Amino acid sequence: MPTYDHNGTRVHYERTGEGPPLVLLPGNTESSAVHGPTIERFAREFEVICPDYPGYGRSDRLTELPTNFWWSSAEAVVALMADLDLSDAVLVGVSGGAVVALSATIMAPGRVRAVVADSWFGEFLDEARVHAWIAERDRRDERALAFWRHAHGDDFGRVVAADSAMMLAAVEAGGSVFHGRLNEVRCPVLMTGSLSDEVLPDIERGMCAVARQIPTAKVVFVPTGAHPLAWSRPRLFRAEVKRFLADLS
Repeated sequence: MPTYDHNGTRVHYERTGEGPPLVLLPGNTESSAVHGPTIERFAREFEVICPDYPGYGRSDRLTELPTNFWWSSAEAVVALMADLDLSDAVLVGVSGGAVVALSATIMAPGRVRAVVADSWFGEFLDEARVHAWIAERDRRDERALAFWRHAHGDDFGRVVAADSAMMLAAVEAGGSVFHGRLNEVRCPVLMTGSLSDEVLPDIERGMCAVARQIPTAKVVFVPTGAHPLAWSRPRLFRAEVKRFLADLS
């Protein structure tokens, strides 16, 4: 089980496949475990690296998640890329992982070839939306419980509670999740999403607001699919990613 040390925390990651490096970044309350099918498909053409953020999955637990969770997680991802000596990597972020991917690009532009940001909320958290997300989590239906147990193990409740507390702290703190540094993104960026996303009913608003700040951005919305597009429409998602990367060549 590959791990590395980040600020005294043991961080787990998956690494498989051969080819150019692709770093797959999970969303909130997710881990590498629930991205198995996505890892497998991308590993046919790439060397795929998928980390469990500090406090998540099979990584060491934290007492609490930092308020700037996505930025802090990006620092851990950049440290992993440095540890593996990765350069010219494609970062694929799903849901909250899209924020991590763009943040890592701001921090280490020389290591990133391109970013794919799928199904995410944009630069700013919306208070009403955050409360709706947490209320949905608190319903704790059997499907969600099985998902979280698969992602994090038997102590999944601790992880989900920490993530919800972080969300509330982050929305109270306010401000840009990118610390106002989106204008520093230089690499090509593909943003994807479904206009039927049940988690983000106004998905186009936040993502397009970000795209307007990144001259290299391309945005693709489709009318059908659930959250995230990478899971609900995997063939379409991979086709868009493949087309995007082919255009770079």
